[in-house]
Amino acid sequence: MIIEMISKAIFLDVLAVYAFSLYISKKGQPKEMQTRKLYSNKGDLFLNTSINLAQIVPLVYIFTPWLDFADYHLSLWFSLVGVLLFIVALWLLGKAHSTIENNFSVRLEMGDEQTLVSKGVYHFFRNPIHAGLWLWSIAQPMLLHNWIAGFSMLVICLPLYYMWVPREEKLLFGRFGEGNRKLEQTGRIFPRIKHKLQGSGIGEREKARD
Repeated sequence: MIIEMISKAIFLDVLAVYAFSLYISKKGQPKEMQTRKLYSNKGDLFLNTSINLAQIVPLVYIFTPWLDFADYHLSLWFSLVGVLLFIVALWLLGKAHSTIENNFSVRLEMGDEQTLVSKGVYHFFRNPIHAGLWLWSIAQPMLLHNWIAGFSMLVICLPLYYMWVPREEKLLFGRFGEGNRKLEQTGRIFPRIKHKLQGSGIGEREKARD
């Protein structure tokens, strides 16, 4: 019982810090650019509903007894691992948002002034935001010991990932023809170590030895 209470408190604390830092970083960003919407209203509705559910279900579990029937129990070690994964996930999400700035959109759309971002975490991931969400999905059931609240993020991320990412990448490869080589060198949600070595010059030195 004590472990579950501590895990809930840590989940809320880390999430609150992330939300506050995200709010502060967005205050200094420029206004949104003009965009051409490339997604259906039904898609927007599904996306927004899913995101809202992902935020509401854990809060319902933490602040009400309504989902207690689906509780399970894990050892302290699982909670500690969950804390580390959760912190890494939110750090990655925060870095991705701060790097992409006003190129980010909650809808699948392409701005006339949109640029290809390949710095920071985008040097290693094409989709660092989705990578962060996957880490979050793994960490949440380690912190929220409930079959519904714990796995709610994973259940929501699965369809969003497979619906969103292929279409998003199709737009990126179609729009930034000159940047396709950069896009191909980076991993989708896992960083490519080979690309990192090439960027540091190690890859070139290895080739020279051969």
